[in-house]
Amino acid sequence: MSTEDPERAEVSRRLSAWHYEWVERHGFDLDDDAATPEAVAEYERGAREIMGLDPETGLRPGAAPVRRRRREG
Repeated sequence: MSTEDPERAEVSRRLSAWHYEWVERHGFDLDDDAATPEAVAEYERGAREIMGLDPETGLRPGAAPVRRRRREG
């Protein structure tokens, strides 16, 4: 029998509370047609912050930037 990590449970609880707060503030959910790109970006920034990621990039603090190869063609 496994038990849930308390830290992970807390992050999950905080994400759920953030989602509820965001929906109450905006009056629609993320997948509704009324969700503007700005509102979705606001939600994503808040969720990233709760998860301990950089709110703007979504990367872990101190992570090296990802270099992408250019597609040839």
